[in-house]
Amino acid sequence: MMNCKGCGCINTEDQEYCKECGEKLSQADDMVETTIETDEIDAATEIDKTDENIEVAEVEKSLDAEDNSEKKTTSKSKKIFAGIIALLLVGTAIGVYVNQSTLAANTASAKQVETADKTADTVAAPVSRETVLTIGKETITEPVFKLYFWITQQQFESMGPSVWEMDLEGKKAEDMAKESTLRDIQIAVAAKQKAEELKLTLSDEEKKAISDQSNDITTNNTELVTALQFELKDMEEFITHGFIIQKVMQNLSEGYTPTEEEVSMQRDQVKAQYETATVKHVLIQNVDAQGKALPEDKVKEAKALAEDILKKALAGEDMGELAKTYSQDPGSKDQGGEYTFPKGQMVPEFENASFTGEIGKVYPELVETAYGYHIVKVEARNQGDAAQIEAESKMAAQYQYAQAELMKMGEALEAQKTDLFNTIGIIKK
Repeated sequence: MMNCKGCGCINTEDQEYCKECGEKLSQADDMVETTIETDEIDAATEIDKTDENIEVAEVEKSLDAEDNSEKKTTSKSKKIFAGIIALLLVGTAIGVYVNQSTLAANTASAKQVETADKTADTVAAPVSRETVLTIGKETITEPVFKLYFWITQQQFESMGPSVWEMDLEGKKAEDMAKESTLRDIQIAVAAKQKAEELKLTLSDEEKKAISDQSNDITTNNTELVTALQFELKDMEEFITHGFIIQKVMQNLSEGYTPTEEEVSMQRDQVKAQYETATVKHVLIQNVDAQGKALPEDKVKEAKALAEDILKKALAGEDMGELAKTYSQDPGSKDQGGEYTFPKGQMVPEFENASFTGEIGKVYPELVETAYGYHIVKVEARNQGDAAQIEAESKMAAQYQYAQAELMKMGEALEAQKTDLFNTIGIIKK
């Protein structure tokens, strides 16, 4: 179940928009998704752009405010997932795993937990140190490979529960997931090599952060440790890769001056993150509390009432008062029907009216959505700070360049697979 951030209404996990207020639901407190088109890398703006203190697994601590502000992009064609970004968000994925799993320690007594831990210590199988991949002078052991593969698995499964029965571009989803994992590891190795070339090193603070985060994840996620069979040093190696990737990308991006065309390609997307609309609206529902359509006669009554309210609004009656009197949207009714939101937050029909309607005027038509009939008045629109948008557009272009360069470096590396590579499969939950 998910709570709508706009009205607080509880919605089922398969809903995209809130059944009450129509606001787009987000699972930002679960997993951050990043998508790219098959032949196009356009996830660079997904990377947090604040400074080089972006730390891989900090999101493991329930997604702090910086992580919650992370932006998403979605390509319109068939999607696969960009593991280079997921590597930077390992803590988020682990947090999802914990939320989805029922850990015995959450309900057992302290004595039971202590006994279970002792039993686990006694029967735990030794961690494999076999090599799965060799890339140049780097060897990737089974536990580290499984960490990469598990992150990729979470991304693929976000496409839907039946993803593993699907064929993607003529390949089995599991095979494509393995290929994606291999690319991620090649990128990590390429970043390590580039860091050595540039003489980039981790600071004492970064090393401590890696140690602390690795220890937190390993000690607080015993079920995951058991499922993937890794030790503290494996998690440290994995998270170190993410820190190095970020450090190299920072260096590459700061040393690159993008063209005006490259900046322009990012500008619309960045602007969309800052452009907001403030509207007042009245909702007359055509569905019941469970989101099912009302009987035909009730729908006609709802539409007739909505049309009458629209006439009142167009005639100049106060929208705030109309909302308080008639609106069936609990998220805004008591606030006079008012919402302020960026693009991408509301259902398309409502968003279109809000961002195209004349400012200060009532939208001249009923806005029909899956939730009913809306009477909308556009109060204001904010385009955002032009200087900030320009700076972030440039930074996005720099990061896109850095990511593309790093991916090319990874693709140039030859990976030698051992027989073990073919035997590793999807980790069952």
